Amino acid sequence: MKGKRVIVVFHEDFITKGHLFSKLEKKLAKDIEERLEKERVKGKVERERGRIFVFPESLEDLEKVGGILKRIFGIKKIGYAYLFDSYEDLLSFLDEGSKLPPKKYKVEVSRANKKFPKTSPEITKEVVDLLKGKLNLVIKGWDEILRIEIRKDKFLLIYGEEQGLGGFPVFEDKALVLFSGGFDSTLASFLARRQGLNLEFLLFVFREEDSIYAKSVLKKLEELYFIRGKLIVEKIPPLIFSIKESLRQLALKRFFYKKGEEIAFKRNAKALITGEVVGQTHTQRLSSLLFLEKDITLPILRPLSFFSKEQIISEIRKLSLYKECSSIPELCVVSRRVNPYPSQYALEELDKEVEKLLTYKLSQHKASQELVEKDGGKELEKEGEVILNLEDKEVLRKVLNYELEKGKKYVLKCKSGIAARFLAEELRKKGFDAVGEKL
Repeated sequence: MKGKRVIVVFHEDFITKGHLFSKLEKKLAKDIEERLEKERVKGKVERERGRIFVFPESLEDLEKVGGILKRIFGIKKIGYAYLFDSYEDLLSFLDEGSKLPPKKYKVEVSRANKKFPKTSPEITKEVVDLLKGKLNLVIKGWDEILRIEIRKDKFLLIYGEEQGLGGFPVFEDKALVLFSGGFDSTLASFLARRQGLNLEFLLFVFREEDSIYAKSVLKKLEELYFIRGKLIVEKIPPLIFSIKESLRQLALKRFFYKKGEEIAFKRNAKALITGEVVGQTHTQRLSSLLFLEKDITLPILRPLSFFSKEQIISEIRKLSLYKECSSIPELCVVSRRVNPYPSQYALEELDKEVEKLLTYKLSQHKASQELVEKDGGKELEKEGEVILNLEDKEVLRKVLNYELEKGKKYVLKCKSGIAARFLAEELRKKGFDAVGEKL
């Protein structure tokens, strides 16, 4: 008797969810159907408690279906199997052992149908006796487990198993990921999604066009692991460069938290997720995290809290995401100088500056035709060219408000060069002739 080819889906992780077991199983079966349809692979999905069966339409689709199933969250492992209508049909098939791949096998039997007249040890002995001389059976050092399952109206012979992603299908509330597309936030997103969280993504950029990098990573996440979620792009106010350089990076991170929570409330998200690693940078020290989380009421989840950078990159490589993540530029580095131990007073003052960032709107700042030479700018010998020292707060204010005279070339300078290059680009967008340099 020829058995029907089937792939058996195992989802042992669901056992931990108790009363949610049936709901998760139904959701997983639906996810499988939707993914097969999207991938244009035909297959029938059947579910019974404890197992999901996927029947490829053709033998040629067997491995293709298996490849898709291994990338669906909630599937612990898959088993390539033959399905029989009776125990006698299964034994008849095993009698022709040459149909199975030539490997070392260990026989295991599970009897889900306790009313079946034979016990598991009796079935094991009968199968081993039948296969002697036909297959290479061993107790240790096997290549595959030849697993026989006796169910109510199904008799399964599982001859090959492959690991899946594990975890759960989406069943939890929504969470908002502070996402850049780099190694850390990408791996944090993967781990959060594996736990069943419904994800949306918040990206902070100085320029709208810079979102292309993060979008490429999200596209790859969907392509490989079917992770989907709305991407929200939020612009960073240029006013950030008016904050003292040694505290600027911390201020930016605080702005991310505060703005992230504001958007999370609007999106009905129940938590923020970051890719932060405790102690990896000065903004990720415990004292800094304490400041960053002040007055934040939503839970902040950090899946990578105790990962090393080497572990993170290793995991990203395993997920085949290294190429995309490694191409992400450092878009949110606003300072190279840091104060790792700011005073309490400095932090309180810094929070006031962050509040200004939260209420800042580009539309409120219109260009005027005021000159800057008297406030820190200096005419060069070459007519029409002006140096603007951004370390002068009044000069910085006028640059941020576009209070410059058109028709001249402006050379913006600051100690790190970061603010100068960025603000020069912003000026060029407004029609000014400007370049940025290190002071």
